Amino acid sequence: MHQDAKNGWIQRLTYVIEIDDIKVLHPNNGVFAFYRNNRLVRGFEPFDIKAPNELSKRPYHFDHHNLAHLEERFPDAIPVFDETHETRRAWSDRIRVGLCEIIRDGKLSFEHIDDQGNVLEASIRWCGEAITID
Repeated sequence: MHQDAKNGWIQRLTYVIEIDDIKVLHPNNGVFAFYRNNRLVRGFEPFDIKAPNELSKRPYHFDHHNLAHLEERFPDAIPVFDETHETRRAWSDRIRVGLCEIIRDGKLSFEHIDDQGNVLEASIRWCGEAITID
């Protein structure tokens, strides 16, 4: 915390989310989950855990809606599926590599300042070996 003369005390809260694996839970629905030490990462947006539903029988983080948003933000890292040139499995592998890259580069980390000037920082870190396509 530090003092701001105009507003009084300003609080800064930093969350660290560490990830060492990304699993494809359902390639046809673009369902991915993030793990640290073989445990599902618990966090906040964009790492809110979605309950099992028609897309996946297991809890997960990202589905095709999240991926569409990431494809817009990071078109070089998150590829659009092209059924004429690849299988869903091959596309899912490329998505895993792309997600790993943007996390390693710190591109999913963010800072949010609320109306009172308080700062929420999310430091999203890759802690494992880089994901590659074999």
